[in-house]
Amino acid sequence: MRFPPVASPLPAAEGHKTTFFTRRILISLSLLLSFVMLMAMLMVIGIAWRQNQDSIRQESFLLHNAWKDSRQSILTDIRDYAFGARPGIVCI
Repeated sequence: MRFPPVASPLPAAEGHKTTFFTRRILISLSLLLSFVMLMAMLMVIGIAWRQNQDSIRQESFLLHNAWKDSRQSILTDIRDYAFGARPGIVCI
């Protein structure tokens, strides 16, 4: 005996639930991945900014010290020339 196939609303409703669940999970994971990537980019920019600031601070310190040493050397040379205390030259 053959019975005609019965159209059940259950498989169609179950397929809709599965599709909805899959889309919801896909959107959630996409948002989570986007958020993680954004945070990683912001962290890299923050680290680069901090290193740049440290480099500028160190360069300023070294430049100030070089300028101070150069000034001291020039003042020493001026004092030596002003009072005739240059090595190798005899003052009369």
